[in-house]
Parts: sequence; structure tokens; C-alpha cells
Amino acid sequence: MIDSDVLRDPNVSADALRELSAHPYHLVRKNVAWATQTPPDVLAFLARDADWSVRVAVAGREDLPHGVLVRLAKDKQVDVRAAVARNPSAGPRLQKRLARDPEAQVRSDVASKASLNPRIRERLARSANGKVRKGAARNPLLDSDTQVLFVRDEDVRVRRGVAENPNLDAALLRLLATDEDRMVRLSVASNPQTPQAVLGDLSRDPDRSIAEEATSRIS
Repeated sequence: MIDSDVLRDPNVSADALRELSAHPYHLVRKNVAWATQTPPDVLAFLARDADWSVRVAVAGREDLPHGVLVRLAKDKQVDVRAAVARNPSAGPRLQKRLARDPEAQVRSDVASKASLNPRIRERLARSANGKVRKGAARNPLLDSDTQVLFVRDEDVRVRRGVAENPNLDAALLRLLATDEDRMVRLSVASNPQTPQAVLGDLSRDPDRSIAEEATSRIS
């Protein structure tokens, strides 16, 4: 039986997964990290894998042992730390650590989490770095005053982020629907809170992809 068949088997044994966790091909090891049947000791082993993409796969596991998650939050590879920041199991202490990460991508991913401490969220929302503000802009618990600021932010990444916010005020969505940036308008067209009247306007957008997305959502 080839390796891919083993990993697709819902009854694959822990011993088989342990053996595959040492496979020379990194994609096999990554699939072991994703497999729901993989036991904690194998996940801990893969968390030290030489290939960072395998460690990213491990860091995304919500059932990861806490000690392993803490270790990955200190990983030298930014993509691994960012995966920890996105992990719903990363609690307040890890969020606090990652909110001060030297890499903007990690801080951005932390800033987008609804479970983030409000004071940390507010601090990240005031960041001078546009990528970090974009993460804060996507946070569903973003306060209304900051929503207004972000809708008028000079950094287009921030406006794109706030246009994706599932709790954005309808009036602000209406304003963003006229943004010069096509990705902002496309995000408005995809936002579940966008009023039908705004979708009607966007259905006539000169950009075909925006018009089609808006039209598909008109009820």
C-alpha cells in the first residue's frame, strides 16, 4: 500500500503514522501532521521537523498539546509563528507574546482574532505598520470609531482589511463601495453585511468580477 493510501485510511494505526512521520519526503510528513488520527507524541516529533512547512502544518492544529504550541510560537520561521497566531487554541499568554513579535505578519494575524485582549487590539490598531493595522481592521470586535478611521486609512491594505470585516457598519460599506481600489470594492461585494442597495450599485461596477460577485448576492 502506497503512503497516500495509508493516510487516507480512516483506520490508519498510530504505529503507521509514527513510521510515516520519518518519511524522507516532506509532503508525506506534512500530511501526517494534518491527519486527524495523528497522536500527540507524533505531532510533538513533527514540531521539530527540519522543513518549516511541516512545522506550519503542525502549528495549525487546534488539538496540539499546549507545550508544543508554546515552542512553535518561538520558532525561527515567521510562517510557523504566524500559524500559531491564527490557531484558535493560542490563549491570552501566547497572544500577548505574539502581539510583540518582530514580524508584522505575525502581529497582523494576532490583531485579527476576536479573542484578543481589547487593550492589545487597540494598541495594534494604532500601529504605524499598515500590515498590522490590516489585521486589526479585520477583527470582528473592532470598535466603531476605529472602523471609521480605517475606512479612510491612506494604506489600501487597511481599507481592504476593514472591507472584509463581518461586523462593519452598513454606512461604511456604502462608502467603501466607491473606493478607487478594485480589491476594496470586491471585498464589499463579498461582505455578508453589505446592504442590497449597495450590491445593486456594485452590480454595475465597470470591473466584471465585482459586478458578477455583487449580482450573485442580490436576493
